[in-house]
Amino acid sequence: TLALLEAADRVIAVEIDDVLAAALPATVQARMPERADRFALVHSDAMLVTELPGPAPTALVANLPYNVAVPVLLTMLERFPSIERTLVMVQSEVADRLAAR
Repeated sequence: TLALLEAADRVIAVEIDDVLAAALPATVQARMPERADRFALVHSDAMLVTELPGPAPTALVANLPYNVAVPVLLTMLERFPSIERTLVMVQSEVADRLAAR
């Protein structure tokens, strides 16, 4: 997330884990206070997200667990057609499935 903030105009993090969601805003503020205003957190299951704060997203960067990788990726692309680029880290089995589509 911090590396993304260095490169992007803004970053919206979608996080389902309560502990990580609680820590992430404070981490951004402590480590990158000059960019904290470019960060937003959506504390939710990504499969339930139907809108995001600010302008429409143009990129999706994610590290997705095996069991939800394909559904989350396809759902996000369907709900946010403004996404032009993706960078998604998945297990090799998921990558094989995605490449076969």
